[in-house]
Amino acid sequence: MLLHRLFPSTALMLCATFCIATAQTEPGGLAGAPFRRTILPSQASLAGASHVVFPDATTLFTNSALLARITEPQVAAGVSLLPFRQQQQTLCGAYAFDGVAGLGIGITRYGVSGIAGRAQNGQKLGELSSQDLALIAGAGLNIGPGNVGATVRYLRRDVSGIDAPENGYSVDLSGSIAFQERFFLSSSISNVAGGMIAAYGNGPKEVIPWQGRFGASYLLPFSEPEVELLHPDPSGQITQRSGPPKEYLIGMVETTIGQFSSQPAVSVAAECVPYRGVDLGFRLGFSTVGDAAFGLFLTPPLDGQNLRFDFAARRDYEFGGITWHVMVSKRFGE
Repeated sequence: MLLHRLFPSTALMLCATFCIATAQTEPGGLAGAPFRRTILPSQASLAGASHVVFPDATTLFTNSALLARITEPQVAAGVSLLPFRQQQQTLCGAYAFDGVAGLGIGITRYGVSGIAGRAQNGQKLGELSSQDLALIAGAGLNIGPGNVGATVRYLRRDVSGIDAPENGYSVDLSGSIAFQERFFLSSSISNVAGGMIAAYGNGPKEVIPWQGRFGASYLLPFSEPEVELLHPDPSGQITQRSGPPKEYLIGMVETTIGQFSSQPAVSVAAECVPYRGVDLGFRLGFSTVGDAAFGLFLTPPLDGQNLRFDFAARRDYEFGGITWHVMVSKRFGE
């Protein structure tokens, strides 16, 4: 009730994502398993939890509402090496409208090779490969201390040797609230609508399982945030804005539920930048399904480049082994 009184629009968004997640029916088959999530170094190193305190361009894939909180144009590119000859590549960019709204676009390719093809009688037919492509566009809007957002994805799957690609689309919804820039609540529901169907159109439309995420984060700064002078407004007044602290600790917890999950998964994680004057941070995370993850990120001392490198390693229960993730991102601010 308190959230509803203080921030009715954002609270409604958070409640709506939960209601959709719990009420959606199960209309048919299962499709698009690789589209259930985009693997990012930040998320992998936090054992599946989403980073909502300092959002960047990659938030397009996890919680598009946070696009409204980025402060400058950004691009990012990454690759994930997965067990059993699987790979995923990601490219995305985001643009901010000075604290009012944000837009993002991205592309993700997931591929697996070495699939043993067999006929119904067991005869070997050689090796197949599968490629999945997702084109995504999303937007976030600020509503007071909260944000709401949505994304739309075009999906395509191609299997070598099979002249029947699958095409489809998916819609995601998300929301977040910040309290005093210290405590953050977030929620998202992916694959709330859409599905996939083979190009020849004879088979039934298959749904992509929805997945709901509900998280909380707390920021403990070790240093005072830097104050930035903004350009004067039409009246001639110059305003000030506090940037993020250079040294800090973030603790976070996130619960994930899925359409075909037997029980929720809970991730507990932390991110820390401990050293003054050294732009090096560490991440660590664990989950109730057995994930354990570690990561680091570094901003090299290159004048005017605004580059950042992210690395993560994760023992991933879903992929059945160790996954490795690398990403480079660039900001175009001053």
